[in-house]
Amino acid sequence: SIVIRPVKFGSRKAMLKNKDIQVDWSVAEGTGVQKYEVGRSADGISFSKVGEVAARANNTSENYNWLDVHPATGNNFYRVRSVDIDGKSLLSKIVVVKIGTANSEFKIFPKPVTKHQVSIHADEMAKGKYDVAIYNQQGQQIIQRRIEHTGGRFDQLIKFDAMLPLGIYYVKITGETEKYNLTI
Repeated sequence: SIVIRPVKFGSRKAMLKNKDIQVDWSVAEGTGVQKYEVGRSADGISFSKVGEVAARANNTSENYNWLDVHPATGNNFYRVRSVDIDGKSLLSKIVVVKIGTANSEFKIFPKPVTKHQVSIHADEMAKGKYDVAIYNQQGQQIIQRRIEHTGGRFDQLIKFDAMLPLGIYYVKITGETEKYNLTI
């Protein structure tokens, strides 16, 4: 007879991994766990199952992960449900990653770009490291900058080495938990 002990969720996090979101979690002391179901929500309330990971057959601490290759624009809330062989389940705490098109949150000027530079502004942005990249219409990266932001108002002046031809350019701002796509 198998003795089922409820799983104890340890750490859990979700982070950007290129254009996808990786959900990591650790568990301890769980026996009789059959699988882990990953749920995603846009509002943090109504979750849909988007992934499943088979449980490993031991009762020591284990680390798991699942990659969301189709994250939604906006907030992506995740939680993990452990499902025991007897059908009982337990939910983890919720983690969130935001992927957005930030045209309403960011201001880029001047348009069109003049004097070999462009300014990027946002009233509020979380503290952290951000990669700012600018691409042309062919997808070629023109500029890449790493910015250490102290939190709050975000103002960055990006200078170009040469005059850019007239056209549409794309700005990608990627942080640890946020990703923004802009057009200039």
